[in-house]
Formats: sequence, structure tokens, C-alpha cells
Amino acid sequence: MTVKAYGKSCKAAYRTCALRVLSAFRTVSDDAALVLAGMIPLDLLAEEARCSGDPTSKRDATMTKWQERWRATANGSWTKRIVPDIRPWCLDPSPDQPSATDNITLSWHDYCCLDLAPMHDVPCTHGGRD
Repeated sequence: MTVKAYGKSCKAAYRTCALRVLSAFRTVSDDAALVLAGMIPLDLLAEEARCSGDPTSKRDATMTKWQERWRATANGSWTKRIVPDIRPWCLDPSPDQPSATDNITLSWHDYCCLDLAPMHDVPCTHGGRD
């Protein structure tokens, strides 16, 4: 086997991990799965590990490259509408602000409680807005 083959198998395993984190189907694109799971692509992580310097500046550079790649890709167009900027999605939020994933969860919860529950005459039991 060649080094290229090793990289391909590592990338496939990494993608599988991202899909399992999301509990998503295999039809989800690599780019969207990695963004939603908050997992930096392996090639960017490897490049970050090879570079010397301050870890914070290296991570900033990696996130910038990943953001450029995310904007340029044709995959995950629906996901790009929800997550146009990957930094707030993937980096830890401040303790007093909800994370991007909290916002998506709350939006889904509101949709279920406000839109679906009245159709079936079922009250919201999850503490949402009624």
C-alpha cells in the first residue's frame, strides 16, 4: 500500500466518525458532516501539526483555511444556509451565550411544539414556549 492509500482509509474512517457523531446517513456530504460535527478535516489537522509556532495562531490559521474551503465547496448547500460561518459552530462559546448547536436544537424544539403540537392537539411537555 502507498501513503496515498493510507490517507484515503484514514479519511474514510474520520468521515464515519463524523457521521456517527451526527447520527446521520451516509448520504450527508463529507464537508457538511465535518462542519456539523465540529471536526476539522484531517489534512488541515496534519498541516497544523507540521507547522511550528504558537498553538493559538496555528488553530486560527487552520480555521481560516477551513472556512475558505467551506465557502468554496459546492457540497452541503442546505447546511451552508444554517452554518455560514464555522467558527461559532466549532469553537466553544462563552459561558453566558448559547452555542450554535443550542440554537438549532431550540429552533427544532420550537418548531415541534409550536407548529406540530396544535395540529395533533398535544401540549408541549418540554418546557418550550406555549
